Amino acid sequence: MPSIDLVAACLLFVTGDSISMFDGSTLDNWTGNPEHWTVENGVIVGVNRADSPIEHSDYLYWDGIASDFVLELDIRVLGGNSGIQYRSEQKGAHDIAGYQADLDSDNQYTGALYESNGRGLMSLRGQKRGFLFQDNRRDLGTIAGVDEPPVLPHEWNRYRITADGPRITHHINDRLMTEVIDEDPERRRDDGRIAIQIHSGPPMRVEARNLSIRPLNGTSIEMKPLRKSPVHEEPEWIWCQPEPSSDETCRFSRTFEVPSTAVDSWIRVTCDNAFTAELDGRVIATGDEWWQPVQIDLPQGLARGTHVLKITGHNDHGPAGMMARLSWIDQDGDTHHVISDSSWTTGTEDLPIISFGKASEPNGPWPDTFTGTEERTHQGTNEIQILPGFEIDRLLEAGPGQGSWVAMTFDDRGRLIISPQHGGLLRMTLPPSSDDEVEVEPIGLDVGSAQGLLHAHGALYAMVTKSGEDGGGIWRLRDTSGDDQYDSSEHLAKWGAGNEHGNHAMILGPDDLIYIVQGNHTPLPPRVDPDGSPPSPFQNWMEDDVSERLWDANGHAVGVMTPGGVILRTDPDISHFEVIAGGLRNAYDLAFNETGDLFTWDSDMEWDLGTPWYRPPRALHVVPGGEFGWRGGTAKWPDWYPDSLPTMLDMPEGSPTGMAFGGDGNFPEPWQSALFLADWTYGRLFVLHLEEAGASWRAEHEVFASGRPFNISDLAFGPDGHLYLITGGRGTQSVLYRIRSIGSHDGAAPSRSASSEALRAMRRDLEMLQITPDSDRLEEILEALRSDDRVLRYTARVALEQVPVDLWRDAALSEEHPHAAIEMLLGLSRVDTAQAPDQREDSGSDRIILRAIEIDQQSEHSEISRLAARVIALALVRQGTPDNPTVEAIQTWQQRIPRDDVPARRLMDHILVNLQSPDLPARLVEDMEEAGTQEAALHAALLLRLVEQDWTDDLRRRYILWLRAHQNLAGGRSINGFVRAIESDALARWDPQTKDGLLADLEAVESIRAGHASRPRINNWTMDNVTPHLGDLSSNRNFVQGRLLYREARCLECHRFHGSGGSTGPDLTGIGARFTDHDLLESILQPSKVISDQYRSTMVIRTDDTIDTGRLLEDTDTRVVLNIDPYGYETLSIPRSEIAEILPSPVSPMPTGHVNSLSLEELLDLMAYLNTAGDPSATPFRPTPLPKN
Repeated sequence: MPSIDLVAACLLFVTGDSISMFDGSTLDNWTGNPEHWTVENGVIVGVNRADSPIEHSDYLYWDGIASDFVLELDIRVLGGNSGIQYRSEQKGAHDIAGYQADLDSDNQYTGALYESNGRGLMSLRGQKRGFLFQDNRRDLGTIAGVDEPPVLPHEWNRYRITADGPRITHHINDRLMTEVIDEDPERRRDDGRIAIQIHSGPPMRVEARNLSIRPLNGTSIEMKPLRKSPVHEEPEWIWCQPEPSSDETCRFSRTFEVPSTAVDSWIRVTCDNAFTAELDGRVIATGDEWWQPVQIDLPQGLARGTHVLKITGHNDHGPAGMMARLSWIDQDGDTHHVISDSSWTTGTEDLPIISFGKASEPNGPWPDTFTGTEERTHQGTNEIQILPGFEIDRLLEAGPGQGSWVAMTFDDRGRLIISPQHGGLLRMTLPPSSDDEVEVEPIGLDVGSAQGLLHAHGALYAMVTKSGEDGGGIWRLRDTSGDDQYDSSEHLAKWGAGNEHGNHAMILGPDDLIYIVQGNHTPLPPRVDPDGSPPSPFQNWMEDDVSERLWDANGHAVGVMTPGGVILRTDPDISHFEVIAGGLRNAYDLAFNETGDLFTWDSDMEWDLGTPWYRPPRALHVVPGGEFGWRGGTAKWPDWYPDSLPTMLDMPEGSPTGMAFGGDGNFPEPWQSALFLADWTYGRLFVLHLEEAGASWRAEHEVFASGRPFNISDLAFGPDGHLYLITGGRGTQSVLYRIRSIGSHDGAAPSRSASSEALRAMRRDLEMLQITPDSDRLEEILEALRSDDRVLRYTARVALEQVPVDLWRDAALSEEHPHAAIEMLLGLSRVDTAQAPDQREDSGSDRIILRAIEIDQQSEHSEISRLAARVIALALVRQGTPDNPTVEAIQTWQQRIPRDDVPARRLMDHILVNLQSPDLPARLVEDMEEAGTQEAALHAALLLRLVEQDWTDDLRRRYILWLRAHQNLAGGRSINGFVRAIESDALARWDPQTKDGLLADLEAVESIRAGHASRPRINNWTMDNVTPHLGDLSSNRNFVQGRLLYREARCLECHRFHGSGGSTGPDLTGIGARFTDHDLLESILQPSKVISDQYRSTMVIRTDDTIDTGRLLEDTDTRVVLNIDPYGYETLSIPRSEIAEILPSPVSPMPTGHVNSLSLEELLDLMAYLNTAGDPSATPFRPTPLPKN
């Protein structure tokens, strides 16, 4: 095969013929290190030599991009391990991500399918497997007779790899080795590079010849240059300082002219770490994930004249940069750009523009986020940045069959025990020198898939994250024969959820008891009696939400109730559990510091971003009896509630995993006294420097180490004092790292005061009274309630609730100290159940509420009004609705709360809605329309749906119009679903006559929601009558029309595209990288042919044989709730008693025939727009060049 000129890319369109990949004499069209790869006697040879061993696996890349194909070659391996990569992507100089057909000299993994930097070993020889979503793996059968592969040792063997859409097969010497159906919408690989591997480690040699590839399904082979040609008008990463500092803000400005009004306009922006973009003084976009640029249409368009684009960027820490490209299409169809570069200005003349280079080749840590549409969460080289004075060693990479690692512990001999997310446990012996190899051996017992490991009390405890029936819960493994092999396994406690919000870490406490943390989807384990003897510190939990919530609009955690995620304590025999704390979302790990205090860090619900109920990831000091306020949907507690514990530190957005305390290792100060926290999503290891805060702690954080990929799942200090980390989870490639302290350090230990130690001692004394109540010490408890320390007061109140309420009820209603009174009234609201509400002279809440109001009126403390409002809310929930005079007293008193006390005012709004106070619609509608922030507007909109009186037709119309005009808000995945759910719930609460009359009035503006006027159906498009025209997709397509048709066809209502749109269907941003033209057409015309489990509807068959179909939102013992509107949010509640069967629906929620209103040219323009991810400069939108004479 002749050499291909790589100055310009060349597409080889074929019709089923095979292409020779190797000319037999040169490495033309191949790229590799010439020290390792050569041609000898007509054979490609790769060598790892004994005298100069390679440190990393090395690859020889073919210069083509292939999707569906049959690849055949003769190959032989002499020693070691090799493989053939396909549908793969090069990752830096030494790494690759993608499928691998395995071949090793020992034939242990020969024939297997392994995904490098992905899901690891997907299918062994002899297995047939299907992959759906989120590690949902299914065994589809076995292949007989291949226990020993039909391989001739050290001889030539014919390897055939078939990649046909989602179906992949490996054949060796015409025998099927493995088959995989990969339909995981997030992780499957649809095209990529082909490469041959030589593996690091022992000396080896791999040889290949007679390589050919035959494209399938009408696909082509794209031969790409090694270096991309410069992108026309490529934006640059810019900043206002050459050395960015933490907590720094830069303001950029660019003035530009638009000669004629644009027919279409949009902007794409990203910033490390966050940005706000304004056009002509109006905010148009915000973002806080630099790796995921925000692209939006300009909401006001782009008129003729002078415009000013301003972008404010903020850097939290580390590298900083902003990149932007504003684009518009003029009336002649020409595209124009304004890009970030040195021509911009800053808000201060003394701050020049600093450019860190173009998007494709920046002088910084950023991959090219503006080119291509592939998922970038884990792109980049495997270079780890770490604080000065420390070094990180890469000790071991998981091999085939070793899984994706998520939990680790050290045994009593200093060996590592590691568990993959799916698979058996491994034991690793660490070598004395980093030059030697880590010795890995499987633990032979059938215990694995643990997300928590602990070696203590002479045994190995494994927290298996499955349901109890499937083996979930705590296992204890022991060596009973003394031969250093585990031979005994006991399933001591059976429970679990079997998902990533399941039961997690176990650690040993200073009291030699075992502490456990579990996520909010996990039931409490057996042998938990919160009110038993001894009682659990955390008990008497309720939702305690004063207004009715909305559950997550995308169905996440629907029906999950308090206590949510909890921390448990148990003994070595797991005979009894105590609930230590609750109200967590999905904390993964725990750590004790040198004072014996317990810490965790909890995850955020990132889908809530942009809402008033969003809570960031939080580092927490865990006090026994602690409530941390996680509730489902919109009911999450704010941090300031006095009946919850405060956040120690709000953390940057990320995914919390492992934790460790520096005092367990030999790091110098200040790291010796610090906490280490791992962030899985963004590849960061944080260090938290703890400062005393009375009886509790506050903290500051810095990034200790970071990298890409560096998805840390767990960490622990070893017996040698070094910090060990593992990466992995969700099928990603796992690596074992070690961090060592080197050189000298000038750090000092943080100061610790006698006064804080005294407060901590007092707090611990009160903690003991939570589980061993002592009425004789009531006065001590009351004195602690009068403390200025919030955490001490909280602990005292929990202890007070263990004392019989008859001994302190009167004191609670007469206490003069404002903070003590608040705590005692909270306690009284929670535990005073001596009489049933219908037997009391009053509701039970009147005395508590009136006393709270009185305390605030007598107090000079500014925060007492806010705390009194929480007492009132809790009394309403726990003790019942008060009498009318008390209601009137609340309505009068609430005017005392300042308007600028936003948290207190928001809680009062909830209280007033609960009481159905007068004139709420007029005020809340005005608040919604005039809100200064999106969060404030959503707060008012959420509550308005619950208001029952004082509405006017005009107020209802304004309310619904606002909701319909704000269904594309910036924020998390659920935000726009919440807006639709608010409207649906409001309409459902109004009487039919009111609702129907309003909707009739709004018909004229219904296009605000639908986004287009309906078009008649003029065609009946099928695969047969469109497929012959797919060749027309490659050129002369109309970008403007494709963009408009994307909206007109209502794609935006169900799918996200560059960060905007709905979420009931898959994200379409990268569909061109996943689908062939044929596949894309098929998914449009035949949406039910292949349905991902992630987006499949649920079919409910009733006892009368009627069928309802929709997205499952709730499934409880009493009812099932479906969202039956594929374009919006309309719920249907079905009583459980009427249900005969619940099945996955075989019909896609995407309607068939929805493009039949389009002409052929329009359909092709729409497909081209999707294929190119909306890139107007892509090849299909360029005119075909005229032939040269």
